[in-house]
Amino acid sequence: MILHIFVALINESTQLKKIMIISSFIIKGISNIDQLVLNIGKKNALIAPNGYGKSNVLSAISFGTNFISANENDRRQMLSSRFQPINVSMKNQNFYFEINGEVNENGETRVFQYGFECEWANNGRNGTIVAEWCRIKNSNERRYRQLLNRASSDKCLIVPSSTGRCNKPFEVTSLQLALPIIAGGAMFLSDIAKQICGVNVPNLETLDNPESYFSVDGGRGIPLLDGMTLSEYIFRLKQSDEYTYGILSDGLKQLIPRIIEFEPDEITLSDGLSKVYDIRVMESFNSHPTSIRLLSSGSKRMIFLFTLCVAAQKQNIPMIMVEEPENSVHPRLMENLLLTLDAYASNTRILMTSHSPYLMRYLLPDQMYFGLPKKDGLAHFAKVNPSKLKYLYRYAGEMELTFGEFMFDFMLDIEDNNEKLNTFFK
Repeated sequence: MILHIFVALINESTQLKKIMIISSFIIKGISNIDQLVLNIGKKNALIAPNGYGKSNVLSAISFGTNFISANENDRRQMLSSRFQPINVSMKNQNFYFEINGEVNENGETRVFQYGFECEWANNGRNGTIVAEWCRIKNSNERRYRQLLNRASSDKCLIVPSSTGRCNKPFEVTSLQLALPIIAGGAMFLSDIAKQICGVNVPNLETLDNPESYFSVDGGRGIPLLDGMTLSEYIFRLKQSDEYTYGILSDGLKQLIPRIIEFEPDEITLSDGLSKVYDIRVMESFNSHPTSIRLLSSGSKRMIFLFTLCVAAQKQNIPMIMVEEPENSVHPRLMENLLLTLDAYASNTRILMTSHSPYLMRYLLPDQMYFGLPKKDGLAHFAKVNPSKLKYLYRYAGEMELTFGEFMFDFMLDIEDNNEKLNTFFK
């Protein structure tokens, strides 16, 4: 009950903030991704055994969003990096990246499509941007309006005013994107451009060593938390934002019911200047509080993910990516974790990866992209064909398997059978 009250409070506060909503990505020509369309809902998961390209998809999204905000030198290095296509069937393929979603302008919702295409560095030549586009429409309109159109490395046209056409030349170099330049100015497109170019999609680490993020003797800083450890971030959050800290503290007690007290601590060292941070936790069966580092790795992982989701919400981040959230977490706790991530992230969408059938128990079929077992070395992800869901659920029940367990076996059974893959997946 308390959890639902705090969820309602955080959702009510979020309604006052207008943040970007990401609805889809289109990615081509990077690593082993030939072509991929990802429709992004509230919760999303890439489901497949190891080696199917799940991490490559997250890396491609990071690459594309980071490319938007990079400077020319960084872009030059990025286009000659290890992310160049590695599959023989993708030789000389350009990198194509498009992000679709919604932004807010003067209280009105604008639906946008923004993307670019680049040639990778090759045979001693630097990489170059060869295309860029931005289209906008009102939420109730059917047709997009072209605001930016670039069909070569040095020829770009933009809309000069709210009533103008996309015909004003805009000067760019082969490693400049036009939209970030527009975002830094005072042009007609600047407000929308700032929102699109400010997109931030953090890729949260797998937390193989959770103690390092809570360590009182330094620890590992987290970029999403301005380089602070979790312990320092939570301490400073309590000092600066009691409302968000209250939501965080009470939410964590709901996630791990045996925690009855949760108190961040600042410790001044013997030199009188240096400070380290810890979190003291009182559990229902203990006689005194102990350091958060003494909790199980699964509990620390849940606290880690939950805190980062609250931080993303506070920073108006439209989407986060999480690799294998089920690691070190008991399956029965997974549903509670996913519901809490879903609720407290509010407008922040979540893209997860998993090689476990357990995660699938708590997701709807439309929230899952399955890695298809094709023997071409490429990353193929698709959703289950809705018309085949009844058949698959019935067959799983007859075999006394969960849907997730059945789907893992089923995909291996139809490996490289293109006819069945095309029948059961879209």
